[in-house]
Amino acid sequence: MHAVLRVLAAFAFLALLAGCVPESHSPASPPGDLGVDGSALGDWAGTVDDIPTEIHIARRNEAILDVTVRENWGPNENGQDDWSESHYWVHFTDAGDYYVLNVAFDSKYGTRYYFADYGFNEDGSLTLWFMSETVVTEEIRSGRLAGEITSDEYGDSVTITAGPEAILAMIRTHPREEMFDFAYGPFYRR
Repeated sequence: MHAVLRVLAAFAFLALLAGCVPESHSPASPPGDLGVDGSALGDWAGTVDDIPTEIHIARRNEAILDVTVRENWGPNENGQDDWSESHYWVHFTDAGDYYVLNVAFDSKYGTRYYFADYGFNEDGSLTLWFMSETVVTEEIRSGRLAGEITSDEYGDSVTITAGPEAILAMIRTHPREEMFDFAYGPFYRR
């Protein structure tokens, strides 16, 4: 039973995001010559929705970051902290005035992407802002962006099926604060 709970917890971060932010079949651009921002490399910690969360960011190569997210779901039946772990790889897309993070992960449907913005706060902490479900839903419903919206008892799930050019065009059409409105953090350097 505990093994089942651990597996479910490992997908909790994905479930949290999947219910709140759109996912995509394509990145906003392929990994390329843009490189990565090394200022976020290292270990970060914070609390998200009362869940202690740790993020480790490492450079895979000159174009891709490896990101590990660990969440502490509290004590298990043995009284020890029950940590889940999720792995992502990230590359950057130039959106004009800022860079967009293409946050890739493997799902049962293949590689999928979340899109995020990031920034450092005055106290040096790091915050991620994931793509707005509201904006993407409006774009799909209006026919300006290819995608799917499915609903169940938990709400809507929004999936972008458009290619990179259409995704980047949508991002560039909307103000940054409107396009990326789901805050995740802050996280403090450890």
